[in-house]
Amino acid sequence: MKYRGEPTDAVFTLALAYWGDIQIELIRPENGAPSIYTGDYAATEGLHHVCILTEDIAAARQTCVAQGAEVVIEGNFGTSKVIYVDPGQGTGHLVEILQQDPDGPDLFSIIKAAGENWDGSDPVRTLG
Repeated sequence: MKYRGEPTDAVFTLALAYWGDIQIELIRPENGAPSIYTGDYAATEGLHHVCILTEDIAAARQTCVAQGAEVVIEGNFGTSKVIYVDPGQGTGHLVEILQQDPDGPDLFSIIKAAGENWDGSDPVRTLG
């Protein structure tokens, strides 16, 4: 992962769930390494970012840069590719752009299905 073009050793814990069709992420930084969850982009309340799925991350990146958006962080999530861009609105207005691996499992569908008809038991589950 790179933060503002430089490698970073940022570590964070991420919890994903769904509220209907809306994905909710709870993210906790685990160290002080530069990232979008610490420093200038740390959000202590409210909306931190929204996510857009794309089939072509390179084209999405080119569009963002051409519009003057700063690519703040970039990296891989497994075999998926992700960038976070700042369109110039400051904290709470980052845009995550994710290109999921088309040959991998649809991770978000798996997570959404796990929450359907959930009875509140076994609240913490990990993916192996």
